[in-house]
Amino acid sequence: MGKKKKKKSRFIFYLIFFGIIAYIVFFDQASYLNLFKTKIQHARIKNQLTQCQKENFDMKEKNENLETNPKTWEQYAREKLGMQKIGEKVYRFYEKMKFNSY
Repeated sequence: MGKKKKKKSRFIFYLIFFGIIAYIVFFDQASYLNLFKTKIQHARIKNQLTQCQKENFDMKEKNENLETNPKTWEQYAREKLGMQKIGEKVYRFYEKMKFNSY
């Protein structure tokens, strides 16, 4: 009877021990699962930051070019704003819309 009691108490000890370990790993506030999710989120935000910094650099470069280069002003005014010089004719070409016939 002593061996059965010893085995049962050992089983209960291991059960409690592994239960605590499982709680710490999966459900605790500072669990490895939360740590893994936080690392993924950190990498995603870092990637977004890098993209925003690149976009910011490109926009600053474009802005500086618009401020200093008169040809860039003209090109922007013609393409984006549809402006033209006095006496100049502007030709616009439109693609024909294709309709699917069934």
